[in-house]
Amino acid sequence: MIGCKAGIGSRWAAGLGCLVLLASLMMVSGCGKGPTIVKGTASYDGKPLNGGAINFNSKPGRGGTIQPDGKFEIKDVPPGKYKVILDPGTKEDLSPAEAKKDKKNTSFETSSVEIEVKEGTNTIDVNFKP
Repeated sequence: MIGCKAGIGSRWAAGLGCLVLLASLMMVSGCGKGPTIVKGTASYDGKPLNGGAINFNSKPGRGGTIQPDGKFEIKDVPPGKYKVILDPGTKEDLSPAEAKKDKKNTSFETSSVEIEVKEGTNTIDVNFKP
């Protein structure tokens, strides 16, 4: 049987080699551009919405809540082109009020709002038209 007796020095070198390899893999995997984020203001006929949600026809589907000032932020949206719809939700005092009755912008088949998401952070204002 042929064998090799490794001394402490060669074990230390092997351990150091593994540590360098592990550090290199961590650096390579961390070189991406980070999460893709879409943020902006959602409005209806030019007036900021005070609630509801917007949804993208991405795979998997992504969407987010519209804050009282009309702002939204959605994370992990894959880059691509998407139709956007409004989900007015159950907020009784949704403003502008006509958004609550809108049928065109609540379906991917009839919505005319389209956006393009790129890697990184995207600031996109979405305006739903009656």
